[in-house]
Amino acid sequence: MNCSEDPSRLAENDFLSSFAFWTLGVISIVLSFFANAGNLINLFVLTRRHMRSTMTTLLITLAWTDLVPPTVVSLNNILFYYFLPHLND
Repeated sequence: MNCSEDPSRLAENDFLSSFAFWTLGVISIVLSFFANAGNLINLFVLTRRHMRSTMTTLLITLAWTDLVPPTVVSLNNILFYYFLPHLND
């Protein structure tokens, strides 16, 4: 019997792939959505005319740059956990 045919290894691989799917494929996308929603709310509030100041400009810049990482992570996870596994079908 090979290591690849060992039932305990198969169960462990199923658990790890299921865990990776839920943590990287689902939870990270949901967290990215909420992070982007919060940043968009910040941008909406901070770009009002009466909020003009140097600190507000810095916070607006921070909100804009903080939109990039969650977007990249969620697009990466969508690509690798939803589209690429189905290319061989």
